[in-house]
Amino acid sequence: MKALSSILFVLLGVQATAQQFYITRYNSTTYLNTICSVDADLNVTPLGSFYFNGDQIWDIAFGTDGELYGATTYAVIEMDLQNSTYNTVYEFPVPGQYNSLVCNSDRQILALEYHTNHLITVDLTTFTEVSDVVLSESTPGDLTFYKGNLIFQGTTSNNILSYDGTTVRTVACAIPRPSGESFLFYGLSNYTDSCGSNFVCGISEDGYVYRFDVETHTNTNLGVLTSTPEPINGSATVNEYTASACAFLNLNEADCTVKVTENQLSDLLLYPNPVTDVLHTQGSDMHTGLFFTIHSLDGRKLIEGALTPDIDLSEFPSGMYMLHIFNRSKTLSTTKRILKD
Repeated sequence: MKALSSILFVLLGVQATAQQFYITRYNSTTYLNTICSVDADLNVTPLGSFYFNGDQIWDIAFGTDGELYGATTYAVIEMDLQNSTYNTVYEFPVPGQYNSLVCNSDRQILALEYHTNHLITVDLTTFTEVSDVVLSESTPGDLTFYKGNLIFQGTTSNNILSYDGTTVRTVACAIPRPSGESFLFYGLSNYTDSCGSNFVCGISEDGYVYRFDVETHTNTNLGVLTSTPEPINGSATVNEYTASACAFLNLNEADCTVKVTENQLSDLLLYPNPVTDVLHTQGSDMHTGLFFTIHSLDGRKLIEGALTPDIDLSEFPSGMYMLHIFNRSKTLSTTKRILKD
């Protein structure tokens, strides 16, 4: 299969560079997955589309030779943008929601399962499993590297986390939207000009782009992507894998207690759970300046509003959902899983 840089040369008349990144979008009406390039001015250019049995390509990653891989519900696929074709190269031993993917410099690909926190590493030469470890948190979005560390957004706090092979640490704090809930970065990639010049870039479902400097625990809003009619599922840069080979940096823990304090709503009662029709909320601090959102497990916001004693879920299909309760300043915030019968 041709390296992606060669394909882009044919399609666009330009070669891929470290200053570009790539996203995957999914149209739930046509079931098409579209791979796009994004330039330094955040302009989006579609490159090719894939129909994958009506399923989503949750994330993309580049191999060391420029191959383009995608993560689906049950497999890793290798994609040919020039012909809009794909080949299944690895099937996960246990089906799930592998919504994050990244390659390392050892010609391996890593995928993190959303529900079980299983981090699976696959050899891209033999397409066999190298390891399977369980992390303390999963991610709603993507995986990348920073100076030898695996980087991802956590599902519990929405903070940016690192994994050094042993310990998961918080290296940047969640970023609240004006409405109070945090940005969920379905795309998370890195720019690596050299091991001394390396930063992480997060892209939300609706196209907001933030730069994370994980050594200083700071972030910068870079703007919003143009032309993003469908939700963004994942992102990658061509040389993202190179940061995995950089000299390992022991990152310091970020203090996010000022921005987000979890579990302060200690007397919160939610019942019944599982819920059939109406979810009741009860507690001494409830219903005074608090808000809520409910997301599906793939991170899509379904409803939002001011918190009331009763939340009507009668029209929701059966399944698991994430209920997020917060005040506008995010000094009070908690997230609970709700099961709908």
